[in-house]
Amino acid sequence: HESNISKSYGSRNYGSNISSNLISIGLQMRPSTKKNPANKHRAGQFNISPTVSLLEKGISYHQIGNLKDAEIIYRNVVATNSSQPDALHLLGLIELQNGNPDLAVTLIQKAISISKHNATYHFNLGVSLFQMARYEEAKESYISAIKLKPIDQKSLFNLGVTLQELNNHEEAIEFFNKVIGLNSKHSEAHYSKGLSLQRLKKWHDAITSYDMAISIDKEHSQAYNNRGM
Repeated sequence: HESNISKSYGSRNYGSNISSNLISIGLQMRPSTKKNPANKHRAGQFNISPTVSLLEKGISYHQIGNLKDAEIIYRNVVATNSSQPDALHLLGLIELQNGNPDLAVTLIQKAISISKHNATYHFNLGVSLFQMARYEEAKESYISAIKLKPIDQKSLFNLGVTLQELNNHEEAIEFFNKVIGLNSKHSEAHYSKGLSLQRLKKWHDAITSYDMAISIDKEHSQAYNNRGM
């Protein structure tokens, strides 16, 4: 049984997932310092700062896959303010997507040193470290993300996958169960739980998890493969 397990959990680790993660980068509306006579009776007038406007433009490029133009904008922001954490983090995502996780780690760590309480930064640092097979460090990054955002399914799932790489299957199952508790239709959590159960030689329970994955995703070939052991 053991030698034929479809050990795919590494490849099923959630990546930086641009569409969802860029939305939560923490861009803030800044109070406008410019006086506008037309609005003199409107209290609490807010405008978007030039930096935020630039980053939003970069994000719009980033989300459609135009990494080149997004990178130019992010680098322009960093050239103006080398301590702008959102720009550093976004540059890190560009490097991660370009296959340079080592550069991504450096940039995202710098962003975290400036702004420690952004769960997305810690999540994407974990993704970058995972890609470098630095699993202990990736684990710590995901734990940090979860402390800041306790019910984030992606962080909980990735922590489980990372624990699998560290051969800590009992604890991995705990995190897959947390994901399933939040979303019972999460086929990958059921499948990954099955992998860990199979590693622990809990064959009947593993088959139950694979069956759950298949009931949610009828085309889950790896679950079928492991189910047929």
